[in-house]
Amino acid sequence: MAPGPLYSDLENTNQALVTIGVIAALTTAKNNATFAMSPVMQAVLGRDPGFAPIIGALGIQTSIMNLGQAALAATAEGVDPTATDFAVAPATLTPARQALQRVMSDFGAAKIDGLLRGDIGPQLLNALIADGVSGWSNRLAALTKALASSVTGTAGTSGAPLAWSSFSDSVYELMEQGNSGLVCFVDLKGAKDLRDDATSLGGAIANDAQMLQFSNLSQPGYIGRFMGVCDVYMLPSLYATGGDTYGLMFGEAGIHTKHEAVPLGVGADVIADVGFLTIEAKRGAGSTTKIDTVAHMAVGIREQNGIRRLRYLT
Repeated sequence: MAPGPLYSDLENTNQALVTIGVIAALTTAKNNATFAMSPVMQAVLGRDPGFAPIIGALGIQTSIMNLGQAALAATAEGVDPTATDFAVAPATLTPARQALQRVMSDFGAAKIDGLLRGDIGPQLLNALIADGVSGWSNRLAALTKALASSVTGTAGTSGAPLAWSSFSDSVYELMEQGNSGLVCFVDLKGAKDLRDDATSLGGAIANDAQMLQFSNLSQPGYIGRFMGVCDVYMLPSLYATGGDTYGLMFGEAGIHTKHEAVPLGVGADVIADVGFLTIEAKRGAGSTTKIDTVAHMAVGIREQNGIRRLRYLT
């Protein structure tokens, strides 16, 4: 049978009988992108040399000095006071390569775009960039959550639910150290524990405006701002060991990040290069295209006085 126009001879056309709409699935991993936009995390990333590159530096070292911690002492005239040197504690970060690879058939790339051109059209291009940036934010969250294993300050009781007192004590302790704003990670179980304990206290606190946030969630993964300074987020897959899960609370001095800009080479099929993140298309065997998303990054504890972990029963 000879081929005919697209509007006739359905047997010979490449038009699908069913139109399939492709949408992004719901997942708890998307909560990670929410925390990256918190004021504290934005302040941390704002200090990241990778967003204002130091040319030739692979890593970075931050030296923390005990400025402003001493006090004058009573000293008799003609007597030298006791001399003390400044104390310096270095915090070093060296970025490591973090990568994600997607694979798709060239035919699939053409069909999903709907243009039947056989190349990557604007709809698919936007989808790949969005997927790559989400992969970066998910990895940023994973590296941050893993810091809980190295934090020295801990609140909460092993084998017990997360109590409001443990949360509020941590806020007081971090603010007493001089932090100006805080962000807190708990998982779904920790969020429910915190809600149940806080709302069961009764009296004025149960009817406090901040407690109403537990029943009026404003955005995915975000519970609200408590005690005026601490933004609480629900993130999946927190650090856990020995039957306990460890949430995390920190100020902008508690952690630091380092991104290294590694541009793609000459001849690369660049989908996106935003400095801290590159997305490249590579033609593979068998008419497939591999999409590589790569970032060179590191996350570390900057000062123990700026970070706490919340321990509670898994």
